[in-house]
Amino acid sequence: MSIKNIYLLSYNFISLLLWLILMARILTTLPFEPFSSLYDKLLSPHLTSTQSLALLEIIHASLGIVRASPLTTAIQVSGKNLVVWRVMVPFPELMKGTDVGQWAFAGCLMAWSASEVLRYGYFMILLMRGDTWGWLKWLRYIFSFLHV
Repeated sequence: MSIKNIYLLSYNFISLLLWLILMARILTTLPFEPFSSLYDKLLSPHLTSTQSLALLEIIHASLGIVRASPLTTAIQVSGKNLVVWRVMVPFPELMKGTDVGQWAFAGCLMAWSASEVLRYGYFMILLMRGDTWGWLKWLRYIFSFLHV
């Protein structure tokens, strides 16, 4: 395995692990604590750092480390970073102040987590095997609409 593939495998593993932990924290926080505590427990530093790490994907695409388009990658990564850094961080009252905001925040995090766990898992399998199983490919593309 090349250095590039080892790096990409490591990056995808770390990203998968961070999103998996975030998903687990959502699922273990919701049933046992007040809904409003979800924002305080998950946004900073976990969500902000996990999503900001995705900025490396723009660099990967720009340097040709991956086959993705730098422009498409920048749009996708910037979209979620925009929501996190320009809506969620500066306006906590939107996420905590109403039932709708709390459900929207939790729903957004669950959708992103599910999408990212599948996406990074898919890329890891692809790097290790050269191809993926049909069911994983199907799930990855079905859930890709949650990515943005």
